[in-house]
Amino acid sequence: MSVYHAVRPSDLTESINSIFDQNVKTDDFVIVRDGPVSEDLDRILHQAKKNHPEVRLVILPENKGSGAARQAGLACVKHELVAIQDADDISVKDRCEKQLKFFEEHPDTDVLSGTVMEFSNNVYEITSKRELPTDAEAVREFAKKRNPVNQPCVMFKKSVIEKAGGYQEFYLLEDYYLWVRVLLAGGIIRNLPDSLLYMRAGSEMYKRRGGKAYAESQKKLFAYMLDKGFITKDQYRKSVLIRTASSLAPNGLRKAMFKKFNRKEADKP
Repeated sequence: MSVYHAVRPSDLTESINSIFDQNVKTDDFVIVRDGPVSEDLDRILHQAKKNHPEVRLVILPENKGSGAARQAGLACVKHELVAIQDADDISVKDRCEKQLKFFEEHPDTDVLSGTVMEFSNNVYEITSKRELPTDAEAVREFAKKRNPVNQPCVMFKKSVIEKAGGYQEFYLLEDYYLWVRVLLAGGIIRNLPDSLLYMRAGSEMYKRRGGKAYAESQKKLFAYMLDKGFITKDQYRKSVLIRTASSLAPNGLRKAMFKKFNRKEADKP
């Protein structure tokens, strides 16, 4: 888990507790403090370390961004299987249990995520879900047009990620860039159909996915895929057209587009 100054203290507390509350407990919980944070956030981090011997803090003196922070944490973890979580999300109690069991039953798997349930304020009011293909070949095809992994609930083999070059700087697309490199290296990516995590998805999330810089970053990523022979020229043109239109659209329209085309409506109670 990486933490930076913009995370709300209450969200961080919920997120950390969801790891402590897992059915299968970790003995190595690495938290990266990505640059200076508020006194409240720092107090939560050090209290967690004091109360839980499995917690190890990695302190980065300057804010490096999520990709660099995750890479710093990855360099420190003890085990081959690594679970990633964002500092404002909440894992369901059996998330790690289900993923560990899947890796045991399917040892050829290198990367595994699952469904995320999106909410704005209350985890009991799910607004939408992001479901993904489960079969390895379907995941590979899906990756040619959209991110094939839900990063907030991913678990992977450390050695495979390191072989692919780890998390590298790529504006707001560090994880997608990583999964493409894993696939190009012959890695096997699968997803569970199960809902594994509650993800905060308010208006700020959609704002981050807009603007010229984000549009250019997406264009650059698909150009990389084209250059590596992962996608065709027609696939490149179509993806760049759709993503540029989405990035440059007003935030409200972009949110509506995501809801319609990239998300599944939450089940009615």
